[in-house]
Amino acid sequence: MSSPVPLAVVNGGADRLVNLDYFDTVAYANLWQGLYHRLSGLGHAPFWEAQEELTPVLERFLRDVETGRGTNFYKD
Repeated sequence: MSSPVPLAVVNGGADRLVNLDYFDTVAYANLWQGLYHRLSGLGHAPFWEAQEELTPVLERFLRDVETGRGTNFYKD
């Protein structure tokens, strides 16, 4: 499956509300950097808990999308 829309999946690594291991099993189309991002030590709402950790990740994603590197074929 493919999609023209790049997708970034970012969650807190200590999230107790969702099964984080499930995300590793999903076959995402056009997943950014080809992987699912977990922010260590953060819970269900990293955007609320630690903007200083989430913001750089989102900025990299947006920069990669803008430059055309936002596909699952691109890895750092």
